[in-house]
Amino acid sequence: MPSMTPRERWQVGLAVLTAFIGPSDRRAADITAVAGEHDPREVLFGVLGVARDLLALVASSQDVEPSFVLQALAEQETDEIP
Repeated sequence: MPSMTPRERWQVGLAVLTAFIGPSDRRAADITAVAGEHDPREVLFGVLGVARDLLALVASSQDVEPSFVLQALAEQETDEIP
């Protein structure tokens, strides 16, 4: 498998996240269709690149540090666990 460019990794990462939020009955098939031919490490770094950009977007729109957003997310998850 040839190595992807940073832009290609980001695009595949966005496609994987888009498939993930799609219909649950299609999720696995859609993610496999998007990511199947690529090195899983490249796909992971693409998803992480998109997550980094989303984190920066949320942090800047709320005028807070990215670590604050992550902390709030962690606390929310802790509160939801029975």
